[in-house]
Amino acid sequence: MTQEDIIRMAREAGCHEASHPMNPWSVPQETLERFFQLAYESGAAAEREACAKYVEQCSLPDSYSEACLLDIANELRARGNK
Repeated sequence: MTQEDIIRMAREAGCHEASHPMNPWSVPQETLERFFQLAYESGAAAEREACAKYVEQCSLPDSYSEACLLDIANELRARGNK
């Protein structure tokens, strides 16, 4: 996750708008919880994709197993949509 990703998620969660102008650390708990949820979801999505790509690059000795690997990769990606 890059610094730009973190800034984007903080803005999406409303951290800047929710803080008091004289105290930027005064973000309400609900806004912080939304930011942490966005960060968690983003990290989990990246981890699922990395695992799916790894599985796709694996090789097994028979053609039946190769098809199973693609199914596993697709299932990993689909977990983010549930």
